[in-house]
Amino acid sequence: MVESGLKPNLATYNKVVDGLIKTGKIDEANGFFSQMIVKLRLDAANYEVMLRALCEAAKLYEVLKLVSEMLKDEKVGLNSEMDEFVRDALRKEGREGGLLKLLEDKEREEREKAVALAKKAAEEAEAEAAKAAKASALAAGETYLLFGDTKPSNGTVPPLSLVW
Repeated sequence: MVESGLKPNLATYNKVVDGLIKTGKIDEANGFFSQMIVKLRLDAANYEVMLRALCEAAKLYEVLKLVSEMLKDEKVGLNSEMDEFVRDALRKEGREGGLLKLLEDKEREEREKAVALAKKAAEEAEAEAAKAAKASALAAGETYLLFGDTKPSNGTVPPLSLVW
């Protein structure tokens, strides 16, 4: 198909992955699915099929890797049903901690991202305030403020012609 210049779409990949899963070729299906992640926009249903197959085959490392990919994609999350399904599969093998670590890491990354955005917004607001203060000082003829000087001790402001 690719050799003839045709590009497989989501439906094509889904059929190939589904067929491979049904014939027990989970590793090959996972390989095609990895290509899908890179090339296409997937939704939760696409991930669910592969997650279920990996869980049923007890390929827990791959399960955690796929959950990690899902958590990176902001449009696709781990819904409560899939979360429970994955937890059960991991719990059976005593590896539930792997999922908990992934979820904790995702929460930490989101908090760090929120803090960085808040810091950036505060810096931008501070810069805008400084810019507005300079513009206001210029408009009021208080040019001494622009250079960090204090108001003259006699309380008078030198005329603009003397400052420049």
